[in-house]
Amino acid sequence: MVRVLCRFLSVSLAIFVTFSSMSQAETPKPSYAVVASKATHADAEWRKVIDALVERHGAEILLYDKTPAESLEPLQKLFPRHVCFVATPAEASREFVATVHQFTRKLDDDPYTDVLWGILTGFDAAGALRIAQCAEPLSIERVAAGAELQPVITDNFLLIPNPRTCDPERVYRVVFRAKPIGG
Repeated sequence: MVRVLCRFLSVSLAIFVTFSSMSQAETPKPSYAVVASKATHADAEWRKVIDALVERHGAEILLYDKTPAESLEPLQKLFPRHVCFVATPAEASREFVATVHQFTRKLDDDPYTDVLWGILTGFDAAGALRIAQCAEPLSIERVAAGAELQPVITDNFLLIPNPRTCDPERVYRVVFRAKPIGG
């Protein structure tokens, strides 16, 4: 009888400790980060784009001086599910895209992309802001190339569901036609 009572008390104590530790308020990790250069963040019009994303997604803002790779360490600590890189047209170069593509694979030790990421830019800040504020998901009318990848278009990202099945020697290109925002 004493054994049964001791087991009951130890199980009850374990359940109490478990539930009491679960009830302690923990700050949830943001699942969305916005990464931008300090220059873009300082520009009042582009700041509206960043603020719209922060408001919409409850995002954390990470800033860098010269290259988005500077945000690697803060991203590793935050490890969000989604990352949006806000860039002016002058910043969104081929090198910029390559840098983002490479360093978003370095948040952990495996060679695969660690976050769902996208680059938000526009002809100007007003165009980028329209995209950031768009409440409707992007509607794809037709995938002209890359259909074998089964791309999924969300309101923020172009996703390739299983990139591990891709041939690393092949260059893939996804071409699609979408309805204009608000159209």
